[in-house]
Amino acid sequence: MSDHDARAAADHFQEPRIRPVVRPISEVAADILRAWSNVHPFEARDALEYLFEFDLVTDFGAREAVQAFLPTARFFAGVRARKLKAELTAILNSTPTRNQFLRRSQMAARRQLQLMRAAREGQEAAP
Repeated sequence: MSDHDARAAADHFQEPRIRPVVRPISEVAADILRAWSNVHPFEARDALEYLFEFDLVTDFGAREAVQAFLPTARFFAGVRARKLKAELTAILNSTPTRNQFLRRSQMAARRQLQLMRAAREGQEAAP
């Protein structure tokens, strides 16, 4: 096999996509505190302190904390600020909301119930 064929075969078999590593929310909050020395207004300070309590956006109350911080951080400006706010927004967008999660689990439960009914009907019909 030539080098060209080997490279073509290697390109054909690509590794599966790996989800990007999401930093804990508390680490992002620590970076925001380092970059924004004079946190203003006070609502932003309270929301930022609340962010330190969470690691994942799936933790209870984390999504609400991030959603409360982003609008209050309007005076946090600059390149670093835009990157950190974009990271928080990406964390929010990477996970389903509570309603989406509930809807998916309800659909899975319905599918499971349909499969159980179909299996039961199949057993009753068999002699």
